[in-house]
Amino acid sequence: MSRPSAGVQASEKAIMLPAWRRWERAAEALEEADEAEEFQAVGVRCREALIAMVKAVADPAMKQDADLPKRSDVKAWCELIAGHVAHGGSAEHVRKYLKGVARSGWDLVNWLQHASNATQADAALAIDVTQHVLSIFGTAIFRHSRGIPDRCPECGSYHIGLRFASEDDDSESVTGCQGCGWVEPGNRDPTISA
Repeated sequence: MSRPSAGVQASEKAIMLPAWRRWERAAEALEEADEAEEFQAVGVRCREALIAMVKAVADPAMKQDADLPKRSDVKAWCELIAGHVAHGGSAEHVRKYLKGVARSGWDLVNWLQHASNATQADAALAIDVTQHVLSIFGTAIFRHSRGIPDRCPECGSYHIGLRFASEDDDSESVTGCQGCGWVEPGNRDPTISA
């Protein structure tokens, strides 16, 4: 099997770097695995990645009352995180998707770690599901924290997202429009033509 890659931008990955590192270790473990116990261990590592995601982004301010979930209660925290980063009526479907995928993914990796008849295909699925959960939560959190608009304020295009700050530097990204070249005020780089 070929080694999976995270497939996300470094700026989004940085939000949950400990979780992505654990996911990478899980993917490496899958490459070496050839017994049921080793496939179960992939499930354990995926579970650790999801716990690390929650620990990296959970904030007590996401819940109004004092009864906070335990730090490793992935399902409860994912509910709170999804409600925080995808709030309001227009984000209902996004919020529902985030919650559902997190719940299902958590259940899958927990099942795998105890499945005495685990297979390579089961472990590969756990890797993919964990990657997807990290990716969609990372994107939602990043968009929420950066305040990235849904449409370009200049041309109305939906092709808005992150652009590199300059053609020479692929490490710094800014919010911009792929359609007209608009760059978020305050992030304009003189080397980017509008």
